[in-house]
Amino acid sequence: MAQGPEENTVLRRHLEDVDCPRDTMESFLPLYRQKRWDEAIRLLAGHRGRLLEAMHRSQEKLDNLDLLIYKLKREREKEK
Repeated sequence: MAQGPEENTVLRRHLEDVDCPRDTMESFLPLYRQKRWDEAIRLLAGHRGRLLEAMHRSQEKLDNLDLLIYKLKREREKEK
């Protein structure tokens, strides 16, 4: 990727699109500009891991909600 003001804007937009916290963005951009790829990748991988954990927590909540809905439907059918 070419580096310059436009690239900086594009990178910021990508980071915002993935809900990257401001402190992570501010840490990432200098690493990118300095071509410190390993550190930049490690930083983004950390954010990815946090997103994945959040997704798993949300999935667990959905599973629990689905179970409750299933149980309520079973109770409703018993009363018919």
